[in-house]
Amino acid sequence: MNKWKNYRYLFLLLVGGLICSLLTGFPLELIKKDHGQDESEVVETISMSANSVDEDGKLHSNGESASIAGGSDNSMDDNLKNNAAGNMDDNPENNIAGNNMENNTDNVMNHTNASDDLENEEPEVPLSFCEVSDDYFDDAVFIGDSRVVSLYEYSDWKEATYYCSSGMTLGGVFKDPTGRWKDGNWKVNIADALQQEQYKKVYIMLGINDMGVGDLDYFMNHYSDMVYQIHEWQPDAIIYIMSIMNVSAERDAQGDYINNEAIRVRNERLKELDNGRDTFYLDINSVVCDDNGCLNAEYTFDGVHLYAQYVPLWTDYLKTHAIVK
Repeated sequence: MNKWKNYRYLFLLLVGGLICSLLTGFPLELIKKDHGQDESEVVETISMSANSVDEDGKLHSNGESASIAGGSDNSMDDNLKNNAAGNMDDNPENNIAGNNMENNTDNVMNHTNASDDLENEEPEVPLSFCEVSDDYFDDAVFIGDSRVVSLYEYSDWKEATYYCSSGMTLGGVFKDPTGRWKDGNWKVNIADALQQEQYKKVYIMLGINDMGVGDLDYFMNHYSDMVYQIHEWQPDAIIYIMSIMNVSAERDAQGDYINNEAIRVRNERLKELDNGRDTFYLDINSVVCDDNGCLNAEYTFDGVHLYAQYVPLWTDYLKTHAIVK
C-alpha cells in the first residue's frame, strides 16, 4: 500500500510540474534557444510585422496596437475605398468587373445619346400628292402598252419621252422591240435607254397584255422585278405605277381572260409596291370608270382604249397626283 501511495505522489508531482511549465512558458524558451533566436529577436520580428501591417492597412504604427474591432466604421470604409481605388488604378486590365462596369456605362450612354438623337430628329413627313403644271413632265419617261400610245398621241406633253408600243408585255419590256417606239427611236432597247439617260419621273402602265399569261404570282414577280431594275438604273427618279385600266362592261361580259375581276386583283397587288418614298401607285380607274367599276362606255371605242377627247381625264389626274421633293 505504501508503494502505490508513493507512485501516486510522484504522478501528482509530474502533473503539477507540467502545468507550471505551461504557465511559465518554459518550453517556448527552449524552442527559441534551439532555433538560435533569443527573445529579443522574436519580439523585434513581431514588432516589425505589426508595423508592416499598419503601413499597408493604414492602421496605427510605431508600436501602437492596430484596432480593428474597436476602430471606427468610417476608417474601415475609407481603407476599403482606398485599397479598391489603388488596385483599380494599378491594375486596370486585371480589374474585369471595373472594365465591364465602364463598358456597360459607355453602352448605356451611347444608347441614351442615340435615343436623344432619335427624339431630336424630326420625323419623316409622308410625301403627298400636289398639283403641277405641264412642264413637270418634261423630264419624265412613259413606259407602256397601246394605252400609253394614246397618251403619247393625244397629250400636250411633247417634251416627255415615250417607250410604248401595242402589245408590250412585262416579259418583253426590256427585250429588243419588234416595232417602232413612239418617241421616234427605231427599235431602241428600253434597258439600254434607261441606262444611258437619267429621268426624274418614270410612269408605267403595263399588264393588260399579260392577263392570259401565268398566274397572279407570275404577274407580280415580273412587275416587281421590273420596278426594282428601273430603280437601279434610275436611282433619283420617282416611279409612278399607273393602274391597269379596266375594260367596259360589254368587253368584260365576253368572259375571256381580259375581265375586270382579274384586273382588280392585279391592281390590288400593285398597290403593295407603293412605298410612299420613291414609288407611288396611281388609280387611273377612279377618273375613267363608271359607278360599276367598268370603263365608261362613252369614253371608249372598243371597250379597252380611250377616245382622244377623253385622254385629258387621264392627264388631268396625273397633274393633280404628282410628287414634288
